[in-house]
Amino acid sequence: MKVALVAACALATLSLAPSSALAQETVVVTPAPTEPARAKPFAFSFGVEGGITYFTENTPFGTDSGIGLGLAPGYNLGLRASFEIFPWLALDARGLVMHNDGNAFVNYGSVTTTGGIGAVRFTLPVRYIRPYALLGLGGYNLSASTGGSTTEHTLLVNDSMLAFEFGLGAVVPTGNGFEVGVEWLYSHLNNETLSTNPNADGGDPSTLSFFVQYRLPL
Repeated sequence: MKVALVAACALATLSLAPSSALAQETVVVTPAPTEPARAKPFAFSFGVEGGITYFTENTPFGTDSGIGLGLAPGYNLGLRASFEIFPWLALDARGLVMHNDGNAFVNYGSVTTTGGIGAVRFTLPVRYIRPYALLGLGGYNLSASTGGSTTEHTLLVNDSMLAFEFGLGAVVPTGNGFEVGVEWLYSHLNNETLSTNPNADGGDPSTLSFFVQYRLPL
């Protein structure tokens, strides 16, 4: 009888052992790997800009020849828009209004320049400050006004022309989609006649502008 009881207890222990081991076994579930978020390939930017405008001749910096002798530095205001194809490549558009007063070399008066440009922009896509360069084409209309004298008129004249555009700038993201920056733009006018004074009949405008814009990923 005792032998039978011991055998029964041993059999019960063996039958419970696997169940206990299974109960104590820990099941580890490995989550499926998630694909990292991809940057959106396109973006649209739009904003406003303003700064100074000056005219030069022969070089983008010397105001001591051509119409640079007859016009003082003035101001510019504009609208800007960009379509970003890649972080380093974008198509840009600008609409500008510039105003410069004449001096005694052109018998005073003033000239208001309106126009726009289309350009390809190449940007170094670093994190904090993003420098860029742009190349493009532009079109401008220069409208001259007479001086203050009632008997004499300015030597500045009206003209319309095409231009080659070159610019350098930098963009600084400030958060929430807004960006600020600075841009220098040189416009090389073609076949221009800006004054009846033969020593000041040619020249090219440059602008140094500060801008704020909003960038919207598409």
